[in-house]
Amino acid sequence: MILDAFKGVKYKSQSKNYKYFYRGQYGVMPDTEDLVQGMKSKRVKLQSYEKYLKNFQYKKALDAALAS
Repeated sequence: MILDAFKGVKYKSQSKNYKYFYRGQYGVMPDTEDLVQGMKSKRVKLQSYEKYLKNFQYKKALDAALAS
């Protein structure tokens, strides 16, 4: 029988090698405009009470939060 001839033969999986060789080739690249806009994000200003909290000045932070 034909199947008996192939019993001792070990086959290596081709899918792993194919995926490794062609990795990233068919990926979608983002537009350059999107990359530039992401890099130029505005910095968020902290509220006055948040600045006090960062400096561990809890009393001033509470006063500033209640005042606003």
